Amino acid sequence: MDWGWIVNNWPSLIFLGTLLVLGMPHGAIDHYLYFSARKRLITPKALMRFAGVYLLAAVVMTGLWLLFPGAAIWGLVLLTWFHWGDSDWIYEKNRGHKVPLVFGIWRGSLPMLVPLIGNSVAYLEVLATGVQVVNPEASLAGCELFQSGFFLPLLGVFLIILGIINWSLILRSPLMRKGSLRLLAEDLSLLLLFLLLPPLASVGLYFAFWHSSRHIRLSARIIGPPLEKEFKGVNWGRFYCMAFPFTAAGIILMVLLAWVILGLRGAVSTLLGSYLITLWALTWPHAWVVRKSL
Repeated sequence: MDWGWIVNNWPSLIFLGTLLVLGMPHGAIDHYLYFSARKRLITPKALMRFAGVYLLAAVVMTGLWLLFPGAAIWGLVLLTWFHWGDSDWIYEKNRGHKVPLVFGIWRGSLPMLVPLIGNSVAYLEVLATGVQVVNPEASLAGCELFQSGFFLPLLGVFLIILGIINWSLILRSPLMRKGSLRLLAEDLSLLLLFLLLPPLASVGLYFAFWHSSRHIRLSARIIGPPLEKEFKGVNWGRFYCMAFPFTAAGIILMVLLAWVILGLRGAVSTLLGSYLITLWALTWPHAWVVRKSL
């Protein structure tokens, strides 16, 4: 085993690991969530219609990335910011907590902005991979701005102001004061995660064990048995059985994208770039399903 190769690529391997560990699979049960939320049976015809629309949206968004990778990579940052923050807002709402709307903006900013502020070089290298996997000669738009010396501190000030607004609204609400210590502990834990680890590693761990696991637990409440256990919680073995077909399809599409369209110029970087494109393509229909079903 080439331990040197593993040491050099461990952040990428953690991020790519979310293909199997909760990340890709959590979106692979969207059809169960969609039909369960509407109390409809999953008939072959209905499933084909759902999958067709889902796939069409993914193909269109993939095409947009291949045509405009520079714009799409920043679009992925904004889309992920919205979706991950919105999911945390929905999670608290489902627990009966009346968190303000700005809470979603604040929580989404942690995985998207803190790694950028804390390790901008590594962060921008990841984004550049998503552009250069399509055009090896292209450079990431906006690099000069981040290297200017004033933009990152300005971004830090924005993050602090956003946190102050969020926390002032939370502490003004009597219903939220009881849960404020838990939310504070979560915020501090996330800040440490994103500041101490390389961006790919921290975002990959967050994606799998925070965002995806919360999404699955909420989905289990709506889908019910066999995904939800009798005494609450998730039947994880059953979850992977339910998620397997569409997880496999997503991974196959990603590998085909890397192999046929992009060409395997460098195995890890090409897979990483094609995974970013796949996430961009699938998050659009996935975010819509989550927003309308949870």
